[in-house]
Amino acid sequence: MRHKKKLAKLNRPTDQRLALLNNLAKQLITHGQIVTTQARAKALSPYMDTMINKAIKGEVKDLRIVNACLNDRRLVYRLKHEIVPKLTRKSDGGYTKVVKMSPRRGDGALRAMVAINYERAD
Repeated sequence: MRHKKKLAKLNRPTDQRLALLNNLAKQLITHGQIVTTQARAKALSPYMDTMINKAIKGEVKDLRIVNACLNDRRLVYRLKHEIVPKLTRKSDGGYTKVVKMSPRRGDGALRAMVAINYERAD
């Protein structure tokens, strides 16, 4: 059964889609928040949540998986030692927030801001 296996294809083949998500995740870790289209933001949010969950576990196996996605040890270090300790939420998700913005000026594409959610979840 394929329950809960649906994901956004973003009109790209698998390798290009994964490269896009990896680059968006790198930029999110580097800058803390990014502005992109709503479709990309919705696809990035669960992808980033799983990477943060793996960084929270902190086992060697999980950090190697994160390093394989990000392909940059400095970003893995930053995720593990700078971002994860600031997070107050210790659950299975909700580490990123997606905020809708005004449409893009050139082509009217719907935009969204993706940010790491440091807020308290009470």
